[in-house]
Amino acid sequence: MKYSFGQQALYELRTMLFGYPGFVYAPKASQLVGELPVFVFHSIEPAQFEQQLTYLAENGYQTLSVNEFVQCLQGKRKAAPRSVLLTIDDGRSSVWRYGYPLLKKYGLKATVFVIPGRTLETEQVRPNLESVWQNTTSKQDLHRLDPEDADLCTWPEIRQMHASALIDIESHTLFHREVFVSPQVVDFVDQNTMFTPYNSPVTPYLQIDDVGNDVKLDDYFGFPLFDASPLMAGQPALKVSDELLATCRNAYEQKNGDAAWKDMLREKVERYFEKQQSVFQKNGEVENSLCEDLMLAKELIQQKVSPEAGQHLCLPYTVGSDAAVAAAQKADMQSCFWGTIPGQRSNRRGSDPFRIVRIKNDFIWRLPGKNRKSLLGIYGLKVKRRLSKEQVY
Repeated sequence: MKYSFGQQALYELRTMLFGYPGFVYAPKASQLVGELPVFVFHSIEPAQFEQQLTYLAENGYQTLSVNEFVQCLQGKRKAAPRSVLLTIDDGRSSVWRYGYPLLKKYGLKATVFVIPGRTLETEQVRPNLESVWQNTTSKQDLHRLDPEDADLCTWPEIRQMHASALIDIESHTLFHREVFVSPQVVDFVDQNTMFTPYNSPVTPYLQIDDVGNDVKLDDYFGFPLFDASPLMAGQPALKVSDELLATCRNAYEQKNGDAAWKDMLREKVERYFEKQQSVFQKNGEVENSLCEDLMLAKELIQQKVSPEAGQHLCLPYTVGSDAAVAAAQKADMQSCFWGTIPGQRSNRRGSDPFRIVRIKNDFIWRLPGKNRKSLLGIYGLKVKRRLSKEQVY
């Protein structure tokens, strides 16, 4: 789901003023007062990540496994006074290259939510920071392996991380997929379309046959793109026929340098939908889509990693719905992780394990402890990132 700068700024402001746990706002804090904070990462920047792990270690924080965390919510386990959960979304290659070695170095735990349908099986694992420490590769070469952090961890890397008992491997849904929710054409896929395994407007076209395959952008050249919403938002999806896709693909291949091909094709596609009587899924089909996605993701993770893995869900884009929660429960998931949730500032004993709130990793520095950073300073860095258009995650 994409937001304009203004929309994102308004959301950040509202959350900043009302949406975070109490320890974030407290001028002085010595304890968490029953709060169980969950922090979210995406790409791992090694220097900053090590500083954050050092802060946690030096201030006596215990990092929980995901099962320990849920047991604390349910009252089945007593949480230590300084307990936190670290979560990492997508399973990007920087988790293997930087995050995992640093967690091992400090003996701390994290939960990684992977995208099993886009994860590849390979014969070897890539070098990581341990290779740098052993002088078998350089920091520069390690960075050059994936400079934009556009790739995902592979199954052998994921299995090795899971085997350490420091990293839990859980579900970020099968494809991190969106669905089209409007027949109004936004664009058509071409060589300029954004494409990574964890973020691309072509995800509504992914199908079960794509599981485990190295999908290429040019497989979708000419396909129409419509307004989209995360699958787990539970909105009825637009039905796009194979016939229409064949027409679009043919128009793309026959454009012969015509700069107006998109405009002509847009009119043709929109006229096609005007003639259709039923272009959206029905309610039952929506529910089936959610359940099928979550069940297949869970089965794949358990097949590739361990029967103990894949039992907790993290909502892509932190967007969910009552339908998504119902589907997670039907898939026998044990919990569901969101972002911030209006009216629910923190997680505590007795909180609903299917509505777990998380906050950005910036706020690790607001945890009670020595060298705690000011809230103004943290917000200043966030604004600076926005204005400089740095990658937020």
